[in-house]
Amino acid sequence: MKKMLERLKEHNTTKVAEVKNKIEQTNNQAEIQVIENKLYAAEMNREKEIQKKLEQIRKHVHSQEIEKTRNSLEMQKSTELNAIEEKLRTAATLRDENMKKMLERLKEHNTTKVAEVKNKIEQTNNQAEIQVIENKLYAAEMNREKEIQKKLEQIRKHERRAEMVRQNKASLCNQSENNAALSG
Repeated sequence: MKKMLERLKEHNTTKVAEVKNKIEQTNNQAEIQVIENKLYAAEMNREKEIQKKLEQIRKHVHSQEIEKTRNSLEMQKSTELNAIEEKLRTAATLRDENMKKMLERLKEHNTTKVAEVKNKIEQTNNQAEIQVIENKLYAAEMNREKEIQKKLEQIRKHERRAEMVRQNKASLCNQSENNAALSG
């Protein structure tokens, strides 16, 4: 494009020089005026051509920049979505492992406490002490049940939040795909 513009300028410059030589050679004022008018018209046409070519170049470069930016944003979005999905998988795995460990510790604790209480019951002959110990055992069992229920409720809440995050992610993904489709 630049070479073509340079050639056009050289050609016009050459033409201008030729016309100026003709003007110097001619003494006829009317002829000079006609030649100057032609020279002016040629100069205007040259300027219009140059402007037209420059506008075409600008449009071409701008559309390439838009396409490059869109591709870059698509790649970035894809990378970020993959990272989010990986984090969600990792979090779910860790949550499951932690829940299993917690349940195992609670079962172990319950087993140990029950064994201790049974030993105390066997060692004591006093019925009142046995009743107190059984009440404590019952209260401890209820407290452990409440604790287990509380932990399970926390886990359920966390699962609901995680599901909301997944839904929001899917919604954002769909929305950005729609936006990309509309802008593309």
